[in-house]
Amino acid sequence: MPFYIVNRNPNPATLTKPAHHEVHDIGQDQFPGLLATLRDCLPLQNNWLHLGFHLNCQSAVEEAMKRPELTGKAANGCYYCANGCHTM
Repeated sequence: MPFYIVNRNPNPATLTKPAHHEVHDIGQDQFPGLLATLRDCLPLQNNWLHLGFHLNCQSAVEEAMKRPELTGKAANGCYYCANGCHTM
């Protein structure tokens, strides 16, 4: 089961998309961080907010949007490691 984190710092807004926090799949128990590390898409570790284990990225994105620590509330999957939830 994949473990997800979200970047505490939002990606800035552009003309075509709002500011949003990016959710990353950092891998499974056996290979922590392998997928995201290979694609070099993780934020600095001190900006991680752990979302825990989820069956899929949709569940992790929903969890991220519930977190009061995040400014805004918009969340999106990382293009590289959580592409199934990348909508922006």
